[in-house]
Amino acid sequence: MKKLLIISVCSLFYVNSNYAQKLSQEEEQITTTLTNHRIEKVLGKDSVMIIETNVMTPMRDGVKLASDIYRLKGAQRQPVLVNRTPYGKDAERENKDIEYFVKKGYTVVVQDVRGRYNSEGEYYPFVNETDDGIDFFAWLSHQSWSDGNVGTFGISYHGATQWLPVRKSPESIKTMIPEVTFSDMYEGTAYQGGAKILHDLSGAVNNIIPTDMKRRGNSEQTATLTEVLNTLPMTSHPLLQGVLS
Repeated sequence: MKKLLIISVCSLFYVNSNYAQKLSQEEEQITTTLTNHRIEKVLGKDSVMIIETNVMTPMRDGVKLASDIYRLKGAQRQPVLVNRTPYGKDAERENKDIEYFVKKGYTVVVQDVRGRYNSEGEYYPFVNETDDGIDFFAWLSHQSWSDGNVGTFGISYHGATQWLPVRKSPESIKTMIPEVTFSDMYEGTAYQGGAKILHDLSGAVNNIIPTDMKRRGNSEQTATLTEVLNTLPMTSHPLLQGVLS
C-alpha cells in the first residue's frame, strides 16, 4: 500500500475580505500575451535562483496550463514542490517561502489553474482539478530537473487542488500540505449545516469574476457584492451572463 504524508493545517475553508481585496488589487494587470522568460535572482553568496516563467504544459485534452518554475542554478535532479492556484501565479514571484524552499534543495513550481490568468481553457471551480492535477504531477516527475518525487502545498482553494487529484493516488505524490482548507466539498464549504453559504460569493465577486470578465474583453464594468446578492442566482446578473454559464 502506498504511503502518503499528509499534514493538514486546519480543515476550515473561509474567505477573508481583506485577503480577497488584496487579491483583487494584484489582479489589476492581466497578462494577455504569453511570453516565456528565464530570470536569474541572486539569493546569497554562490546561490542563484533561476525562474522560468509561463512554461506551458499540455493536459490530456490539449489545453495548456502556464507555470513558473523556480530552481537553483546548476542544481542536479531535485524533489519538486507544487502550488496550483486560481489567484495568479505571478503574485508569488516575491514569495520568500519559495526562496526558502529553493535554498533547501527543492524545485518549486507554481501553476495557474485552467482558465485563470496565463493558462488556457475555461475556469469551472474544482471541476477540472482532479485530471489536471494528475496530468501535471506526471509531467513534473519526468522533467530533467526532477527526481520524480513531488509534494504539494497551499491554502484555501490550493488545498482543493491537492485533495482532489490525490484521491486517484498519483504515483509521484509523496507529501501534501493542505492548509486552511476543507476535506468535505459539501459540508466543509458550500452547504455548511445543510444551508447554502453566501460568504463564498465574496471571493467570487471580488476575485474570480473580475479577472474572468477581463479575459473576455469586458474590463469597463464590474459587479458589486451587493448587486450580486440582490440578483441571485448569480447567473441572472446581466454582467455575469456568459461568464458563469
